[in-house]
Amino acid sequence: MAIVLSIIFTVALFYSTFTLPLTLDKWLRNYYPDVFWHLELREHILSSLRPYGYLALILTIVLILVDFIARRRLPYMKSWRWGKGMVRNT
Repeated sequence: MAIVLSIIFTVALFYSTFTLPLTLDKWLRNYYPDVFWHLELREHILSSLRPYGYLALILTIVLILVDFIARRRLPYMKSWRWGKGMVRNT
């Protein structure tokens, strides 16, 4: 029963990731007109925001690498990660 429910949930979530943004876009266009009809303005805004996106990506990768390095070099970090009393017996 749990497998059937998980399959139904997965299919519904997959379907909603495609239909929900389209439905929301159609609904919001009634209240907010198309703001970015100036191509130059849109390109300027996107090019000014792009460095912040790259910075966030690099910061995320650095934090993931720091976590991997800390877990390998500092064995006591494993107990910190899982919380007190939840340490794996591996």
